[in-house]
Amino acid sequence: MASDTFTRSLDVDSSKNELTIHQSYIGDVGCVVWDAALVLSKFIDFAHAQQPVKTEPERRHGVLDSALLLIQRINTATAVELGGGTGVVGLLAASLGCNTYITDLEDLMPLIQKNIEQNNLQEKATATVLRWGEHKNISLPEADLLLVADCVYYPESLLPLLDTISALAGPSTIVLVSYEDRDSEMKQALQKTFSESLRKEFEVEEVPTDQLHPEYRAQDIHVLVARKMT
Repeated sequence: MASDTFTRSLDVDSSKNELTIHQSYIGDVGCVVWDAALVLSKFIDFAHAQQPVKTEPERRHGVLDSALLLIQRINTATAVELGGGTGVVGLLAASLGCNTYITDLEDLMPLIQKNIEQNNLQEKATATVLRWGEHKNISLPEADLLLVADCVYYPESLLPLLDTISALAGPSTIVLVSYEDRDSEMKQALQKTFSESLRKEFEVEEVPTDQLHPEYRAQDIHVLVARKMT
């Protein structure tokens, strides 16, 4: 019997490991690995491998520096991925020792669980059902890191997504958002609304291109780092 999934491999340079990610032939947008998810995953991998960031003690660091510091000690952190799909971003974090909750709709749980088991990450990664806007119905630990890869897609899910990010982010939580520029005017307007809305509550910085993985960067893919304003 033919398999209902196909796989792709992703090297994790900072740990000398390799992830195998199952993708589904049938399903909605969450069933495959999108480029923006790869760019975000490899940003985490690339940053984790760098020399420790030099910062002054007893000072609230800039958003990007805080993100880099967190990624370098990611094995002590807890992460929640929103709209995980295949779970590739959360799985990479988990492979570096991060306690990770990969969330999405119920119909994507089998694919996420398959990928957790494929990579022997059951002790670090948990598949959890979460419909945006309904976060009060589930119990998630306080996250050091929120992972949001290419989630701005449908107009009707924009406000629930923003509401969920706001609810799950504490004062020191770092939010990593990646997205790809789209051709359609509707998708461009949607992304603009998302970014403007995020900036009303969060400090936001874009990761410079030269701080992204050299083999996983593109002019039309962006990584944002955000933290709630004080």
